[in-house]
Amino acid sequence: MNYRLQIRLVDPATLGRRPAVSNEIRSLDFIPGTSLRGAIFDVLRAKGLEGSAGAWLGPEGPRWSCGWPASNGCHGDWQIAVPMPKSFQQQKRGSLRRNILEVDQAGGAEAASDKAQWIRLKDRWLRVERGKAAAPFEPPSSEVDMHVALHYGRQGHRHEGLFSRETVGAHNCFVAYVSHKGPLDWKALASADGAVSLALGKRRSAGGAATLEWREAGAFWPPGEMQEPNQAVIQLMTDAVIPGPSGGYLRGLDSAAFSGLAGAKGEKGVEALKGASSFREVPGWSGLWNRSREQSLAIEAGSVWRICWDETDREGVEGWLRRIEEEGLGIRRHEGFGWVAINPTWLIGPLPDAFREMGAPSPKPIKSGPWPWPGLENPNREDLTNLVEGAARDSEKLRAEENLARVHDLTAIVQRSGASEAVKFLEQRASRENPGPWKELNETIGGRLTALGGRPPELALFYLEALKTELKIKPKKPGGQSGDRD
Repeated sequence: MNYRLQIRLVDPATLGRRPAVSNEIRSLDFIPGTSLRGAIFDVLRAKGLEGSAGAWLGPEGPRWSCGWPASNGCHGDWQIAVPMPKSFQQQKRGSLRRNILEVDQAGGAEAASDKAQWIRLKDRWLRVERGKAAAPFEPPSSEVDMHVALHYGRQGHRHEGLFSRETVGAHNCFVAYVSHKGPLDWKALASADGAVSLALGKRRSAGGAATLEWREAGAFWPPGEMQEPNQAVIQLMTDAVIPGPSGGYLRGLDSAAFSGLAGAKGEKGVEALKGASSFREVPGWSGLWNRSREQSLAIEAGSVWRICWDETDREGVEGWLRRIEEEGLGIRRHEGFGWVAINPTWLIGPLPDAFREMGAPSPKPIKSGPWPWPGLENPNREDLTNLVEGAARDSEKLRAEENLARVHDLTAIVQRSGASEAVKFLEQRASRENPGPWKELNETIGGRLTALGGRPPELALFYLEALKTELKIKPKKPGGQSGDRD
Protein backbone atom coordinates (compact mmCIF):
# COMPACT_ATOMS: atom_id res chain seq x y z
CA MET A 1 0.00 0.00 0.00
CA ASN A 2 1.29 3.44 -0.92
CA TYR A 3 0.87 6.58 1.15
CA ARG A 4 1.44 10.19 0.25
CA LEU A 5 2.71 12.42 3.08
CA GLN A 6 2.29 16.20 3.13
CA ILE A 7 4.69 17.89 5.53
CA ARG A 8 4.38 21.55 6.48
CA LEU A 9 7.06 23.34 8.50
CA VAL A 10 5.63 25.27 11.44
CA ASP A 11 9.03 26.62 12.57
CA PRO A 12 12.27 27.18 10.66
CA ALA A 13 14.29 23.96 10.43
CA THR A 14 17.93 23.09 9.85
CA LEU A 15 17.72 19.92 7.80
CA GLY A 16 20.57 17.45 8.02
CA ARG A 17 23.65 18.18 5.96
CA ARG A 18 27.17 16.85 6.19
CA PRO A 19 28.82 18.97 8.91
CA ALA A 20 31.42 21.48 7.78
CA VAL A 21 34.80 21.86 9.44
CA SER A 22 34.05 25.48 10.24
CA ASN A 23 31.38 26.82 12.58
CA GLU A 24 28.98 27.35 9.68
CA ILE A 25 25.97 25.01 9.82
CA ARG A 26 24.29 24.60 6.44
CA SER A 27 20.89 23.14 5.62
CA LEU A 28 19.56 21.03 2.79
CA ASP A 29 16.58 22.22 0.77
CA PHE A 30 14.71 18.92 1.14
CA ILE A 31 13.99 16.47 3.96
CA PRO A 32 16.31 13.43 3.83
CA GLY A 33 14.62 10.09 4.38
CA THR A 34 16.86 9.45 7.39
CA SER A 35 15.71 12.70 9.04
CA LEU A 36 12.06 11.89 8.39
CA ARG A 37 12.44 8.40 9.87
CA GLY A 38 14.23 9.82 12.91
CA ALA A 39 11.34 12.21 13.50
CA ILE A 40 8.88 9.30 13.25
CA PHE A 41 10.92 7.36 15.82
CA ASP A 42 10.69 10.31 18.22
CA VAL A 43 6.90 10.28 17.77
CA LEU A 44 6.76 6.55 18.49
CA ARG A 45 8.82 7.00 21.62
CA ALA A 46 6.67 9.93 22.80
CA LYS A 47 3.52 7.84 22.25
CA GLY A 48 4.93 4.89 24.18
CA LEU A 49 5.12 2.82 20.98
CA GLU A 50 8.86 2.36 20.95
CA GLY A 51 8.39 -1.42 20.80
CA SER A 52 6.79 -1.11 17.35
CA ALA A 53 9.70 0.89 15.91
CA GLY A 54 10.95 -2.16 14.01
CA ALA A 55 7.62 -2.55 12.23
CA TRP A 56 7.69 1.11 11.20
CA LEU A 57 11.38 1.66 10.53
CA GLY A 58 13.12 -1.72 10.28
CA PRO A 59 14.52 -3.37 7.13
CA GLU A 60 11.31 -5.38 6.70
CA GLY A 61 9.13 -2.35 7.37
CA PRO A 62 7.90 0.42 5.07
CA ARG A 63 10.07 2.03 2.42
CA TRP A 64 10.40 5.76 3.12
CA SER A 65 11.28 8.40 0.55
CA CYS A 66 12.81 11.79 1.18
CA GLY A 67 10.62 14.88 1.39
CA TRP A 68 10.71 16.63 -1.98
CA PRO A 69 9.84 20.34 -2.08
CA ALA A 70 6.28 21.15 -3.13
CA SER A 71 6.65 23.05 -6.40
CA ASN A 72 3.31 24.86 -6.06
CA GLY A 73 3.76 25.77 -2.41
CA CYS A 74 1.14 24.66 0.07
CA HIS A 75 -1.78 25.20 -2.31
CA GLY A 76 -4.24 22.69 -3.65
CA ASP A 77 -2.84 19.25 -4.48
CA TRP A 78 0.82 19.67 -3.65
CA GLN A 79 3.05 18.79 -6.60
CA ILE A 80 6.57 17.56 -5.99
CA ALA A 81 9.59 19.19 -7.55
CA VAL A 82 11.60 16.31 -8.99
CA PRO A 83 15.41 16.23 -8.91
CA MET A 84 16.77 17.95 -12.01
CA PRO A 85 17.76 15.22 -14.48
CA LYS A 86 21.50 15.31 -14.99
CA SER A 87 20.93 14.78 -18.71
CA PHE A 88 19.42 18.26 -19.04
CA GLN A 89 22.02 20.66 -20.44
CA GLN A 90 22.12 24.31 -21.37
CA GLN A 91 24.05 25.95 -24.15
CA LYS A 92 26.93 27.89 -22.67
CA ARG A 93 26.21 31.62 -23.10
CA GLY A 94 23.24 30.58 -25.21
CA SER A 95 19.48 30.27 -24.97
CA LEU A 96 18.80 26.59 -25.70
CA ARG A 97 18.33 23.57 -23.46
CA ARG A 98 18.46 19.93 -24.45
CA ASN A 99 18.17 16.40 -23.07
CA ILE A 100 21.08 14.19 -24.08
CA LEU A 101 18.91 11.08 -23.62
CA GLU A 102 17.01 11.98 -26.78
CA VAL A 103 18.26 9.49 -29.35
CA ASP A 104 17.69 10.10 -33.05
CA GLN A 105 15.30 12.92 -32.24
CA ALA A 106 15.57 16.70 -32.29
CA GLY A 107 17.88 16.79 -29.29
CA GLY A 108 20.14 14.09 -30.71
CA ALA A 109 20.44 15.93 -34.01
CA GLU A 110 21.38 19.13 -32.20
CA ALA A 111 24.02 17.31 -30.21
CA ALA A 112 25.59 15.86 -33.35
CA SER A 113 25.63 19.04 -35.43
CA ASP A 114 25.99 21.85 -32.94
CA LYS A 115 29.59 22.67 -31.99
CA ALA A 116 28.62 24.98 -29.14
CA GLN A 117 29.60 24.11 -25.61
CA TRP A 118 26.92 22.54 -23.41
CA ILE A 119 26.95 22.50 -19.62
CA ARG A 120 24.78 20.74 -17.05
CA LEU A 121 21.97 22.81 -15.57
CA LYS A 122 22.93 24.18 -12.18
CA ASP A 123 19.34 24.13 -10.93
CA ARG A 124 18.69 21.30 -8.46
CA TRP A 125 14.94 20.91 -8.94
CA LEU A 126 12.52 20.67 -11.85
CA ARG A 127 8.89 21.76 -11.80
CA VAL A 128 6.69 19.37 -13.74
CA GLU A 129 3.33 20.40 -15.19
CA ARG A 130 1.02 17.93 -16.92
CA GLY A 131 3.83 15.43 -16.95
CA LYS A 132 6.25 17.63 -18.88
CA ALA A 133 9.26 19.70 -17.86
CA ALA A 134 7.95 23.20 -17.14
CA ALA A 135 10.76 25.23 -15.55
CA PRO A 136 13.59 24.99 -13.03
CA PHE A 137 12.23 25.29 -9.52
CA GLU A 138 13.75 27.61 -6.94
CA PRO A 139 14.36 25.74 -3.67
CA PRO A 140 12.57 26.75 -0.47
CA SER A 141 13.67 30.05 1.00
CA SER A 142 16.35 29.89 3.68
CA GLU A 143 17.65 32.23 6.37
CA VAL A 144 20.99 32.46 8.17
CA ASP A 145 21.03 33.30 11.88
CA MET A 146 24.03 34.02 14.10
CA HIS A 147 24.20 32.28 17.47
CA VAL A 148 26.52 32.20 20.47
CA ALA A 149 27.57 28.72 21.55
CA LEU A 150 26.38 27.64 24.98
CA HIS A 151 28.68 26.38 27.73
CA TYR A 152 26.61 23.57 29.19
CA GLY A 153 28.52 23.54 32.50
CA ARG A 154 27.81 27.12 33.56
CA GLN A 155 24.89 27.80 31.20
CA GLY A 156 26.58 30.86 29.73
CA HIS A 157 28.01 31.73 26.36
CA ARG A 158 31.18 29.96 25.33
CA HIS A 159 34.22 32.15 24.69
CA GLU A 160 34.67 32.80 20.96
CA GLY A 161 31.86 30.37 20.26
CA LEU A 162 30.00 32.30 17.58
CA PHE A 163 28.49 30.28 14.74
CA SER A 164 25.96 30.69 11.95
CA ARG A 165 23.04 28.38 11.26
CA GLU A 166 21.07 28.17 8.02
CA THR A 167 17.39 27.30 8.26
CA VAL A 168 14.60 26.54 5.83
CA GLY A 169 11.86 29.04 6.50
CA ALA A 170 8.60 28.20 8.21
CA HIS A 171 5.49 27.38 6.16
CA ASN A 172 7.48 25.62 3.42
CA CYS A 173 5.88 22.38 2.30
CA PHE A 174 7.26 19.00 1.26
CA VAL A 175 5.85 15.78 -0.18
CA ALA A 176 7.08 12.29 0.71
CA TYR A 177 5.93 8.76 -0.13
CA VAL A 178 5.79 5.58 1.92
CA SER A 179 5.39 2.13 0.41
CA HIS A 180 4.48 -0.93 2.47
CA LYS A 181 3.08 -4.40 1.89
CA GLY A 182 0.15 -3.75 4.21
CA PRO A 183 -1.70 -0.86 5.86
CA LEU A 184 -0.08 1.41 8.45
CA ASP A 185 -1.90 2.75 11.53
CA TRP A 186 -1.15 6.44 11.10
CA LYS A 187 -3.89 7.39 13.55
CA ALA A 188 -1.80 5.88 16.35
CA LEU A 189 0.79 8.60 15.70
CA ALA A 190 -1.64 11.48 15.24
CA SER A 191 -2.43 14.21 17.73
CA ALA A 192 -5.90 15.37 18.73
CA ASP A 193 -6.15 17.55 15.61
CA GLY A 194 -5.71 14.52 13.35
CA ALA A 195 -2.17 15.37 12.15
CA VAL A 196 1.17 13.96 13.23
CA SER A 197 3.41 16.48 15.01
CA LEU A 198 7.09 16.16 14.07
CA ALA A 199 10.38 17.72 15.12
CA LEU A 200 12.74 17.78 12.12
CA GLY A 201 16.41 18.48 11.64
CA LYS A 202 19.11 19.76 13.96
CA ARG A 203 18.70 22.08 16.95
CA ARG A 204 15.15 20.88 17.45
CA SER A 205 14.94 22.69 20.77
CA ALA A 206 15.12 25.95 18.79
CA GLY A 207 12.87 25.02 15.85
CA GLY A 208 12.00 22.29 13.42
CA ALA A 209 8.35 21.80 14.37
CA ALA A 210 6.26 20.41 11.51
CA THR A 211 2.93 18.72 10.86
CA LEU A 212 2.37 15.61 8.75
CA GLU A 213 -0.82 14.59 7.01
CA TRP A 214 -1.24 11.33 5.11
CA ARG A 215 -3.52 9.74 2.57
CA GLU A 216 -3.46 6.65 0.39
CA ALA A 217 -1.84 7.10 -3.01
CA GLY A 218 -1.71 5.33 -6.34
CA ALA A 219 1.21 5.83 -8.72
CA PHE A 220 4.03 7.93 -7.33
CA TRP A 221 4.61 9.89 -10.57
CA PRO A 222 2.89 10.03 -13.95
CA PRO A 223 3.91 6.92 -15.92
CA GLY A 224 4.96 7.24 -19.54
CA GLU A 225 5.40 4.82 -22.42
CA MET A 226 8.40 4.58 -24.69
CA GLN A 227 7.76 4.72 -28.41
CA GLU A 228 10.79 2.55 -29.18
CA PRO A 229 10.37 -1.16 -28.34
CA ASN A 230 12.63 -2.76 -25.74
CA GLN A 231 13.88 0.57 -24.41
CA ALA A 232 13.38 2.40 -21.13
CA VAL A 233 14.48 5.56 -19.35
CA ILE A 234 15.44 5.36 -15.67
CA GLN A 235 15.86 8.27 -13.23
CA LEU A 236 16.94 8.06 -9.62
CA MET A 237 14.55 10.08 -7.49
CA THR A 238 16.73 9.65 -4.39
CA ASP A 239 20.35 8.60 -3.92
CA ALA A 240 20.95 4.88 -4.46
CA VAL A 241 23.52 2.71 -2.66
CA ILE A 242 24.30 -0.22 -4.97
CA PRO A 243 26.87 -2.87 -3.99
CA GLY A 244 29.35 -3.82 -6.69
CA PRO A 245 29.93 -7.39 -7.88
CA SER A 246 33.48 -7.41 -6.48
CA GLY A 247 32.86 -5.55 -3.22
CA GLY A 248 32.49 -1.86 -2.55
CA TYR A 249 29.80 0.30 -4.09
CA LEU A 250 29.07 1.34 -7.66
CA ARG A 251 29.77 4.94 -8.66
CA GLY A 252 27.66 4.67 -11.81
CA LEU A 253 25.87 2.15 -14.00
CA ASP A 254 27.12 0.88 -17.36
CA SER A 255 25.94 -1.92 -19.64
CA ALA A 256 27.64 -4.63 -17.58
CA ALA A 257 26.10 -3.30 -14.35
CA PHE A 258 22.59 -3.14 -15.84
CA SER A 259 22.93 -6.64 -17.29
CA GLY A 260 23.94 -8.02 -13.90
CA LEU A 261 21.22 -6.19 -11.98
CA ALA A 262 18.48 -7.21 -14.44
CA GLY A 263 19.75 -10.80 -14.78
CA ALA A 264 19.83 -10.53 -18.57
CA LYS A 265 20.88 -13.81 -20.19
CA GLY A 266 20.86 -12.81 -23.87
CA GLU A 267 24.02 -12.28 -25.88
CA LYS A 268 23.52 -8.50 -25.95
CA GLY A 269 22.34 -8.18 -22.36
CA VAL A 270 21.14 -4.74 -21.28
CA GLU A 271 22.92 -1.91 -23.10
CA ALA A 272 23.20 1.59 -21.67
CA LEU A 273 22.70 3.81 -24.72
CA LYS A 274 23.24 7.08 -22.92
CA GLY A 275 23.50 8.28 -19.36
CA ALA A 276 24.39 11.13 -17.05
CA SER A 277 25.18 10.46 -13.40
CA SER A 278 27.32 11.46 -10.44
CA PHE A 279 28.08 10.02 -7.02
CA ARG A 280 28.80 11.19 -3.50
CA GLU A 281 30.03 9.86 -0.20
CA VAL A 282 27.34 8.89 2.31
CA PRO A 283 28.44 9.19 5.94
CA GLY A 284 26.24 7.87 8.69
CA TRP A 285 25.60 8.12 12.39
CA SER A 286 23.57 5.88 14.68
CA GLY A 287 21.80 8.01 17.24
CA LEU A 288 20.67 4.91 19.13
CA TRP A 289 24.18 3.51 19.53
CA ASN A 290 25.95 6.89 19.38
CA ARG A 291 28.40 5.48 16.86
CA SER A 292 29.38 6.33 13.30
CA ARG A 293 28.16 3.97 10.61
CA GLU A 294 30.06 2.52 7.69
CA GLN A 295 30.72 5.10 5.02
CA SER A 296 29.45 4.20 1.58
CA LEU A 297 29.11 5.65 -1.92
CA ALA A 298 25.77 6.53 -3.48
CA ILE A 299 24.78 7.38 -7.03
CA GLU A 300 23.09 10.76 -6.71
CA ALA A 301 19.45 11.61 -7.26
CA GLY A 302 18.83 12.98 -10.75
CA SER A 303 21.11 10.42 -12.41
CA VAL A 304 19.46 9.10 -15.58
CA TRP A 305 20.05 6.38 -18.18
CA ARG A 306 18.47 5.20 -21.39
CA ILE A 307 18.76 1.44 -21.81
CA CYS A 308 17.76 -1.18 -24.38
CA TRP A 309 17.72 -4.99 -24.49
CA ASP A 310 17.15 -7.94 -26.82
CA GLU A 311 13.76 -9.43 -27.43
CA THR A 312 14.93 -12.63 -25.73
CA ASP A 313 15.37 -10.74 -22.45
CA ARG A 314 12.20 -8.69 -22.74
CA GLU A 315 10.12 -10.50 -20.10
CA GLY A 316 12.91 -10.61 -17.54
CA VAL A 317 14.07 -7.01 -17.97
CA GLU A 318 10.56 -5.56 -17.92
CA GLY A 319 9.81 -7.53 -14.77
CA TRP A 320 12.99 -6.17 -13.18
CA LEU A 321 11.99 -2.60 -14.11
CA ARG A 322 8.56 -3.04 -12.51
CA ARG A 323 10.17 -4.52 -9.42
CA ILE A 324 12.71 -1.74 -8.84
CA GLU A 325 10.01 0.90 -9.32
CA GLU A 326 7.87 -0.79 -6.68
CA GLU A 327 10.62 -1.93 -4.29
CA GLY A 328 13.57 0.35 -5.06
CA LEU A 329 17.13 -0.19 -6.29
CA GLY A 330 20.15 -1.18 -4.19
CA ILE A 331 20.40 -1.53 -0.41
CA ARG A 332 19.15 0.54 2.55
CA ARG A 333 15.92 1.15 0.65
CA HIS A 334 13.93 1.35 3.88
CA GLU A 335 16.08 4.39 4.83
CA GLY A 336 15.03 6.40 1.78
CA PHE A 337 17.64 5.27 -0.75
CA GLY A 338 16.95 3.79 -4.17
CA TRP A 339 13.66 5.37 -5.29
CA VAL A 340 13.39 5.02 -9.06
CA ALA A 341 11.13 6.44 -11.78
CA ILE A 342 10.76 4.30 -14.91
CA ASN A 343 9.87 6.13 -18.13
CA PRO A 344 8.88 9.38 -16.38
CA THR A 345 6.93 11.60 -18.70
CA TRP A 346 9.30 14.56 -18.33
CA LEU A 347 12.12 12.49 -19.87
CA ILE A 348 10.25 10.88 -22.75
CA GLY A 349 10.25 12.60 -26.11
CA PRO A 350 11.61 16.02 -27.03
CA LEU A 351 11.58 18.79 -24.47
CA PRO A 352 8.69 21.24 -24.73
CA ASP A 353 9.62 24.33 -26.73
CA ALA A 354 8.77 26.56 -23.77
CA PHE A 355 11.39 24.79 -21.65
CA ARG A 356 13.94 24.24 -24.41
CA GLU A 357 14.20 27.92 -25.27
CA MET A 358 13.78 29.56 -21.86
CA GLY A 359 17.44 29.48 -20.86
CA ALA A 360 18.45 32.70 -22.58
CA PRO A 361 20.77 34.74 -20.35
CA SER A 362 19.65 38.22 -19.42
CA PRO A 363 21.23 40.77 -21.78
CA LYS A 364 24.08 42.76 -20.32
CA PRO A 365 24.48 46.44 -21.10
CA ILE A 366 26.94 47.03 -23.92
CA LYS A 367 29.16 50.06 -23.65
CA SER A 368 31.38 51.15 -26.50
CA GLY A 369 34.86 52.44 -25.80
CA PRO A 370 36.81 52.28 -22.54
CA TRP A 371 35.12 52.67 -19.18
CA PRO A 372 35.76 55.97 -17.37
CA TRP A 373 38.41 56.25 -14.67
CA PRO A 374 36.78 56.05 -11.21
CA GLY A 375 35.66 59.54 -10.20
CA LEU A 376 35.96 60.95 -13.74
CA GLU A 377 32.60 60.36 -15.35
CA ASN A 378 33.15 62.85 -18.19
CA PRO A 379 36.94 63.14 -18.53
CA ASN A 380 38.80 65.20 -21.09
CA ARG A 381 40.29 62.54 -23.31
CA GLU A 382 43.15 64.83 -24.36
CA ASP A 383 44.18 65.41 -20.73
CA LEU A 384 44.25 61.68 -20.02
CA THR A 385 46.27 61.00 -23.16
CA ASN A 386 48.81 63.64 -22.18
CA LEU A 387 49.12 62.12 -18.68
CA VAL A 388 49.69 58.64 -20.09
CA GLU A 389 52.34 59.91 -22.51
CA GLY A 390 53.97 61.98 -19.73
CA ALA A 391 54.09 58.90 -17.47
CA ALA A 392 55.80 56.93 -20.23
CA ARG A 393 58.47 59.64 -20.69
CA ASP A 394 59.00 60.07 -16.94
CA SER A 395 59.47 56.33 -16.42
CA GLU A 396 62.45 56.37 -18.80
CA LYS A 397 64.35 58.57 -16.32
CA LEU A 398 63.66 56.42 -13.26
CA ARG A 399 64.90 53.12 -11.92
CA ALA A 400 61.96 50.78 -11.41
CA GLU A 401 63.45 48.94 -8.41
CA GLU A 402 64.11 52.15 -6.47
CA ASN A 403 61.03 54.18 -7.31
CA LEU A 404 58.08 51.78 -7.67
CA ALA A 405 57.47 51.60 -3.91
CA ARG A 406 57.93 55.39 -3.55
CA VAL A 407 55.34 56.07 -6.25
CA HIS A 408 53.01 53.70 -4.41
CA ASP A 409 53.47 55.79 -1.21
CA LEU A 410 52.66 58.98 -3.12
CA THR A 411 49.50 57.34 -4.47
CA ALA A 412 48.33 56.57 -0.94
CA ILE A 413 48.93 60.20 0.14
CA VAL A 414 46.92 61.51 -2.84
CA GLN A 415 44.05 59.16 -1.94
CA ARG A 416 44.00 60.44 1.65
CA SER A 417 44.87 64.14 1.34
CA GLY A 418 45.16 65.19 -2.31
CA ALA A 419 48.00 65.99 -4.73
CA SER A 420 49.22 69.09 -2.84
CA GLU A 421 50.07 67.05 0.26
CA ALA A 422 51.87 64.52 -1.92
CA VAL A 423 54.01 67.35 -3.37
CA LYS A 424 54.92 68.57 0.14
CA PHE A 425 55.88 65.04 1.18
CA LEU A 426 58.00 64.60 -1.94
CA GLU A 427 59.81 67.92 -1.43
CA GLN A 428 60.51 67.12 2.24
CA ARG A 429 62.10 63.80 1.32
CA ALA A 430 64.12 65.37 -1.51
CA SER A 431 65.51 68.17 0.72
CA ARG A 432 67.05 65.86 3.32
CA GLU A 433 70.80 65.64 3.76
CA ASN A 434 70.87 62.20 2.16
CA PRO A 435 67.80 62.20 -0.11
CA GLY A 436 68.75 59.14 -2.11
CA PRO A 437 66.34 58.35 -4.99
CA TRP A 438 63.81 60.88 -3.63
CA LYS A 439 65.77 63.76 -5.22
CA GLU A 440 65.68 62.14 -8.66
CA LEU A 441 61.98 61.34 -8.27
CA ASN A 442 61.18 64.94 -7.24
CA GLU A 443 63.09 66.36 -10.20
CA THR A 444 61.23 64.03 -12.58
CA ILE A 445 57.58 64.16 -11.41
CA GLY A 446 57.45 67.02 -8.88
CA GLY A 447 56.53 69.66 -11.45
CA ARG A 448 53.77 67.50 -12.94
CA LEU A 449 52.23 66.76 -9.54
CA THR A 450 52.40 70.47 -8.63
CA ALA A 451 50.46 71.31 -11.81
CA LEU A 452 47.82 68.74 -10.84
CA GLY A 453 47.49 70.11 -7.29
CA GLY A 454 44.62 72.44 -8.11
CA ARG A 455 42.70 69.89 -10.17
CA PRO A 456 40.59 66.88 -9.14
CA PRO A 457 42.73 64.34 -7.25
CA GLU A 458 41.53 61.59 -9.60
CA LEU A 459 43.77 63.05 -12.32
CA ALA A 460 46.84 62.78 -10.08
CA LEU A 461 45.87 59.22 -9.19
CA PHE A 462 45.46 58.44 -12.88
CA TYR A 463 48.96 59.75 -13.62
CA LEU A 464 50.57 57.85 -10.73
CA GLU A 465 48.85 54.59 -11.68
CA ALA A 466 50.05 55.04 -15.26
CA LEU A 467 53.56 55.70 -13.99
CA LYS A 468 53.50 52.55 -11.83
CA THR A 469 52.35 50.52 -14.82
CA GLU A 470 55.21 51.85 -16.94
CA LEU A 471 57.74 51.09 -14.21
CA LYS A 472 56.44 47.53 -13.81
CA ILE A 473 56.85 46.69 -17.50
CA LYS A 474 60.33 48.17 -17.94
CA PRO A 475 62.85 45.58 -19.18
CA LYS A 476 65.55 44.60 -16.72
CA LYS A 477 69.14 43.56 -17.13
CA PRO A 478 70.51 40.44 -15.41
CA GLY A 479 70.99 41.11 -11.73
CA GLY A 480 67.74 43.06 -11.36
CA GLN A 481 68.93 46.39 -12.85
CA SER A 482 66.66 48.38 -15.13
CA GLY A 483 67.58 48.29 -18.76
CA ASP A 484 67.73 52.09 -19.20
CA ARG A 485 70.65 52.63 -16.82
CA ASP A 486 74.18 51.30 -16.58
